[in-house]
Amino acid sequence: MSSLDERETAVAARESELEADWERLRYVLLAARMATWEYDIETDSATLSPSAAEYFGVPLESAPRTFGELLMAVHPDDRAHVAEAFALALTPEAPDGPEFRVIWPDGSVHWIANKGRVWRDAGGTTRKMLGLIYSIDERKRDESQRLDFERRVQHHQKLESLALLAGGVAHDFNNLLVGVLGNASLIAMDLADNSPIRESVESIEKSARRAADLVRQMLAYTGRAHLTTEPVDLNSLVKEMESLLRAAISHRVAFRFELFAGLMAVTGDPTQLRQIVMNLITNAADAIGDTDGVITIRTGSMEVDASTPRAGWVGGELANGVYAFVEVTDTGHGMDATTMERIFDPFFTTKFVGRGLGLAATLGIIRGHHGAIRVQSEPNRGTQFRIAIPRTQEVPMPRAVIADPATGGWRGHGTVLVVDDEEAVRQVAAALLRRVGFDVRVTSESSRGVELLRRHPTEIVVVILDRSMPGVDGPAAVDAIRRVAPTIPIVLTTGYDETVALADYKGRQLAGVLRKPFLAPELNSLMKAALGE
Repeated sequence: MSSLDERETAVAARESELEADWERLRYVLLAARMATWEYDIETDSATLSPSAAEYFGVPLESAPRTFGELLMAVHPDDRAHVAEAFALALTPEAPDGPEFRVIWPDGSVHWIANKGRVWRDAGGTTRKMLGLIYSIDERKRDESQRLDFERRVQHHQKLESLALLAGGVAHDFNNLLVGVLGNASLIAMDLADNSPIRESVESIEKSARRAADLVRQMLAYTGRAHLTTEPVDLNSLVKEMESLLRAAISHRVAFRFELFAGLMAVTGDPTQLRQIVMNLITNAADAIGDTDGVITIRTGSMEVDASTPRAGWVGGELANGVYAFVEVTDTGHGMDATTMERIFDPFFTTKFVGRGLGLAATLGIIRGHHGAIRVQSEPNRGTQFRIAIPRTQEVPMPRAVIADPATGGWRGHGTVLVVDDEEAVRQVAAALLRRVGFDVRVTSESSRGVELLRRHPTEIVVVILDRSMPGVDGPAAVDAIRRVAPTIPIVLTTGYDETVALADYKGRQLAGVLRKPFLAPELNSLMKAALGE
């Protein structure tokens, strides 16, 4: 074999090896879901492999052929970033290629990552750029879901922290209000009808009651508000409120009702559900302001399953099942993303004046009903709130109203032991009890209260015990009292609602719960019931 034949054989063998190497590389790229591209800088012409064209959502013949065509395929928000990366790629310290979004002809948006390097000739002149591109849609989707989950966890933790804070503030505030409201009530009892200071005292009492309402809203935010649950027809509830809503809102705001005829009932507290609707309507009217606008109230049914997106819902867990919803949409000024992140925070408000508790209280009530709330809004595009509450098969029934027993001219007898760590509460309770004939002993410690019972077993007829005493847990205090006086009536005082207050006292046979702040009629009525009179 001649030397020429040997060289031709060697060249052929080498070409065969190169072809095999390229075939292996092609399969590796396919397995890695990567594609190749080449760009000639001098001629501004690009060559894409068939799989590279797929990442632009087009066949190979329609793929970008120039840098300008490439930029037109890139998402507008990413074009400056891609152009800057292209310029940097020509420098010696060229970084890896950028990640960017492309818009396919069908309008869908997809993420692409690019890795490339420049190729220089023997003289060092940059001639071409070569590289790889591949889809990162899945990674971006996972990142988005992770970030959304982290945001929801952080939001939940923030709300829980704020709920804990609001609950603590409400407890302490209620104790202070006992002193203010109780003493105002005591002064009013001693005043003649024509006293010149009666109006001032009544003003103090009125302000204290408004403060008590504020505390109740704080407790609603924490989810610790009392729920008197029953089957509730949301359509009927909204219809019953129509005249009240129209009277409370500017005549320039029109109402539109779209109530779903086949809506099933939910289990809830009618009073608190009305508060939800009123809060949302008030919020919508504030968003519209003094201009003409429309508030639409819709009801309907929605089914939640594993495929239902949970993003955007806050409150309780949106578990699988069937929900009834109330939706309030307004044509107001809308909200930006920053505002939407804070609307459920206590005391946050965009109004010039206001407490900022309406939506915070709404969220707490929804939590208590095992529901969730979603808000959608854009600046100058209005806002939509949707509240979803689990449906029930139960049928709503008329609710009986039971009046509190009247005390009339009733007088007490015996000694009442008041155990509370707040001096103002002890003083007011003692003064009110002495007004109706009781003797009173007071103490700030539950251990001291037990000792007084041990010393005066027949003299003390009722114990009034604060639910939240420092140093000893409430149920333990009740058990200690029962060991000394097994049958003595124990009245629990608390700033929380009865259902919450009694949650840890099951089986302990309490005589009742006295809500703070309280006035003489409430205290007297409960004392009469505790003594069985």
